[in-house]
Amino acid sequence: SSGINAEYGEAEGDDRFILIDYEYTGYNYTVFDIANYCAELQYDWSLPEPPHYTFDEEWLPNDELMLKMIRVHKRVVTPPITTPDHIMLNQVKFMIIGSELYWALWGISINTSFNVDLDTYTQNKMRCYYQKKRWFAGAIEELLKTESRADGDT
Repeated sequence: SSGINAEYGEAEGDDRFILIDYEYTGYNYTVFDIANYCAELQYDWSLPEPPHYTFDEEWLPNDELMLKMIRVHKRVVTPPITTPDHIMLNQVKFMIIGSELYWALWGISINTSFNVDLDTYTQNKMRCYYQKKRWFAGAIEELLKTESRADGDT
């Protein structure tokens, strides 16, 4: 289980998914919140012994689950988000890369008084950053083309 606050519908067929902003109680970009949540789902922070977490890249949600999160969020957010789902999915993938880099840099800069092996954590986050850049290269290329067309470029 990650340290991220999210609520899921508990009844069968209840597909509610509510992200609760947890970063300094400030507003984050919607796709970054979803992306960061997805990236952190790769971690289980419940281990009592160092390094106090397990990591499994297979726990990263697939496209179908990410799209479900996007659609549910779009249904409940005000004002409405009109960005097409496939573009938001590419934005989420792009932001997953950003999340991995953000937390790697955090691990480098933070005081080592935490009861976590930050060296291993940071190395893992950097490995994930480079890996996700390769995995999501097509999504990023498509996103950049979409943004370019939206700006009127050809």
